[in-house]
Amino acid sequence: MRYRQQGYIGTPGGLGYVAPNFNTGNGWTQQNYQNSGLAFQGFDLASFLLGYADSGNTQPVVNRTYSSYYYAPFVQDDWKVTPKLTVNLGLRYDLSPAPTERHNSANYAFDTTSINPVDAQIDHALLPGGEPIRGSFTFAGVNGNPRSAFKVGKLGFQPRFGFAYAVNSKTVVRGGFEEMLTGFLLSYLSPVTDGLTGFSAFTGYFATLDNFQTPNPNANVGNPFVQGLTPITGAKAGHLTALGQGANFYDPSYKQPTYCGYSLGVQRQLSSHDVLEVSYVGSRTYNLAPAIVNTGIAGTNINQISPAWSKQCDQGFGGTPDICNNDLVPSPSYNISAFNNASQCECFL
Repeated sequence: MRYRQQGYIGTPGGLGYVAPNFNTGNGWTQQNYQNSGLAFQGFDLASFLLGYADSGNTQPVVNRTYSSYYYAPFVQDDWKVTPKLTVNLGLRYDLSPAPTERHNSANYAFDTTSINPVDAQIDHALLPGGEPIRGSFTFAGVNGNPRSAFKVGKLGFQPRFGFAYAVNSKTVVRGGFEEMLTGFLLSYLSPVTDGLTGFSAFTGYFATLDNFQTPNPNANVGNPFVQGLTPITGAKAGHLTALGQGANFYDPSYKQPTYCGYSLGVQRQLSSHDVLEVSYVGSRTYNLAPAIVNTGIAGTNINQISPAWSKQCDQGFGGTPDICNNDLVPSPSYNISAFNNASQCECFL
């Protein structure tokens, strides 16, 4: 048995949460801002020394401490059944419960069915079908949710079997089978670096207000976030957490991937110095679906456009491309404070 405890303070280095960071190019010190491709004009370091960056951000993360247990007993033995047949038998059991955070600073599942409270502020006439706004984040250890982001199955038995049979003094037949569990059962890092919606906060640096003609007069590298940092809300914002933003969470019904390997071979001694061996080796893996469910572009995208809708725009299926080439239309989330940085216009499919 192994007990693991790991802590992350503030912005853990090497885990994607380095803050703050800035990108600086030669644009601010070149002669003509429209000729950004001229490498011999301007100098990156000179732009930085003037306090002008092209982009930047900060993303602090709450201090958090994760704990987890790991059990992995196994037995194995070789059994010489007959002078010609030897059998190898083994059984391993793995159990690694999902990590828990000391103060429940983690997401749980995404509720896709409940109507979000922000629905009362939405002008439904601006929605393609006038449908209600559904969905919201839930949190570990809140409102009866488990403290772990996902469940781990307890049937982690992994058998091993092998044999060797001497057909005669020059010919041997060998074979074997094994089953192994992979994924979060044996991996610890990913669950503590993802699923932090509400417990980290992104604040962007606005380098310009006029498409890089002039620097932002209100912000520079010395004072980049003039309106303050986006607050970390934790679970306090409830259903309003991360509205209008991309985020991810773990599927509570996640199943660990299972790997099965098998082989069967024949070995024949041809001479005192030569051996011929022919083997068949194969493998198969189950439950390869990603554990991360994403509202963006990674993992399982719950915002995936349905194939039925896409066919309306596909000429190969008799559709009309103009259906998917809509002009920008008024955004129903514009000027609603719960939606951070919502654009005035959006394109709906």
